[in-house]
Amino acid sequence: EFGVSFEKELVSMNPDDVKFDGIFREIAGEQGVSVSGNFMLADFLTEEEWEALAKRTEGHMLLGYPTFTQEDPRGEDSVYDTLLFQLDSDYGTGDVGREILWGDAGVGAFFINREDLMNLRFDRILYNWDCC
Repeated sequence: EFGVSFEKELVSMNPDDVKFDGIFREIAGEQGVSVSGNFMLADFLTEEEWEALAKRTEGHMLLGYPTFTQEDPRGEDSVYDTLLFQLDSDYGTGDVGREILWGDAGVGAFFINREDLMNLRFDRILYNWDCC
């Protein structure tokens, strides 16, 4: 066992987030860009931009936007709209024995409804774990 520390920083919504497509379409429309049907985000971003966007959701996290190695388990109408805590696989800084490995490079996440969080009601939580 070992401790995890956190720092406040800016994170981006992961393209695998269930709400990403709708928000992307809305913002693109505000910029005068039409996005119709099934679209490939790669058509709008360079490879470097894509990698930077995905990387900003990796790691251990309180609140922020979750990362997924497979897919977002929440549906469009899910009440679990807030990431409470994410414990990601962590390969340490080269220290042998200082790694967290969830299966095959997996991530565990706990989700809560925003109103429940504001009311400190922790009896309704969605837990998800996935790996490569």
